Amino acid sequence: MATDRNVPFMANRTLSRLLLTAFGVSLLAGAGQLGLAFGFGVVRLTGAFTGATVNQWPAQLVWAGWFAANAAVIGAVLTERMARHEGQLTGTGRQLAVAGGAALGATVVAPLCMQPARSAELISIDPVWAVAICAVLGAVVGAGAALAVLFRPPFAWNMAAVAAVVWLVALLSVVPSLGADGPLNPVRLGVLEPAWLSADAAQRLGLLVLPMVTLLAGVATGALARRRGHPPLVSGPSGVAGPVLVAFAYLTAGPGDTGDRYQLSPYYGALIAVAVGALGSATAALLPWPPGRRPTADTAIEPTAILQPLPP
Repeated sequence: MATDRNVPFMANRTLSRLLLTAFGVSLLAGAGQLGLAFGFGVVRLTGAFTGATVNQWPAQLVWAGWFAANAAVIGAVLTERMARHEGQLTGTGRQLAVAGGAALGATVVAPLCMQPARSAELISIDPVWAVAICAVLGAVVGAGAALAVLFRPPFAWNMAAVAAVVWLVALLSVVPSLGADGPLNPVRLGVLEPAWLSADAAQRLGLLVLPMVTLLAGVATGALARRRGHPPLVSGPSGVAGPVLVAFAYLTAGPGDTGDRYQLSPYYGALIAVAVGALGSATAALLPWPPGRRPTADTAIEPTAILQPLPP
């Protein structure tokens, strides 16, 4: 009887440990991303965002929302991997709890962004509340994405691929300017804009880079999921996972002022990327296998005493 009474206690203890792990990992992921972004000058939340630089502010909000969403996914995925070895993460209710704990930890992005945003100068909105709202909404969306990842692992592959390329593009944009004098120019999410590239070329790339990245990531994710035996209903839409996080971050921040296309080009590029990513993964999941990959007579099952050949 004593053992039976200890079962609920042990279950609650295990769940509490999973929640703390998800919370802590996502908190570290959010703080770590912000640390890298602030350190390399990818994100700048201080200074004046008026006149010609007014559209640089929504570009910073995009990063805040995307960091929070990524942090929630990272917290849920790593917690699931650690719990899988011990057989702890079982049941939909427990997975929901882990996703919620990861989202709660991801909200650390909000206070970490609110403090520097106090020094921002804007005309029409409060920068502190604007960045806080974007970060919290990103964490909420990250909770939904974390659930999708826990139930459908190929979605995590696509999110990881898109996130890796986005970070690579951002670093390629800022690294050439690290040795220069003066403040670093902020970078838009998913836009290749190093200092040596003209503004017109960067604007054109702002509409093209994200769709190209998500197309390749979608094809790779769909093909890998298909190769590992996932059904088309899983491998087909896997290409939208990463682009959806980026698109939601842009939707939350808004298209910016209509005076120029600084924010508008990547805004539309992020929306197009969702459809392009879905197209890539669906194509890889549904197209027939190449002739060399089809089963041949050499791979056919030989008849045995138990498995008799079919009659002619």
